[in-house]
Amino acid sequence: MNNKNNIYKVLHAYTSVLGNILWCDNQEEIKDTISFLSTYLKSDINTWNFIKFDNEIKSTEFFQNRLIYIPEINENIMPKWFSELDRNMKVLECFFDYYFNIKSIKQAKDFIDAIHAFPSSIINPKWNAGSYWNNYLLPYASRWDKTFKEDFYVYFNSKDV
Repeated sequence: MNNKNNIYKVLHAYTSVLGNILWCDNQEEIKDTISFLSTYLKSDINTWNFIKFDNEIKSTEFFQNRLIYIPEINENIMPKWFSELDRNMKVLECFFDYYFNIKSIKQAKDFIDAIHAFPSSIINPKWNAGSYWNNYLLPYASRWDKTFKEDFYVYFNSKDV
């Protein structure tokens, strides 16, 4: 169960980090942070360690004095979200890949705003992919990128999620 606890904490930290970088005006710092998150996400999930993650993210200048919020762990919700984790992590990875093709800082921040809650949402027992799509991603897609709808619509509107 310890590894599930670390995964739970790291995913909540992702939401906190993504929410914090909405306040950053330096596009390079934002890209560096997304790059760090993307690289960490691609590492072996069995080696994830929240303390190590927290230390690494706080070693960057922007996050030195920022709070990374982590709620208490609810052991009762672990089995539900853990069974869907692989699929959801692939989507998060695709989000980060998509980010690196965005040119404008305004669009990048709108995209981060649309995805920042995704990591903690997928470990919430009330997770609903269709609701997430409608409330966060569809407004982004409608404003910035019609092809985004084509790329991600199937995942968020499938009866399997």
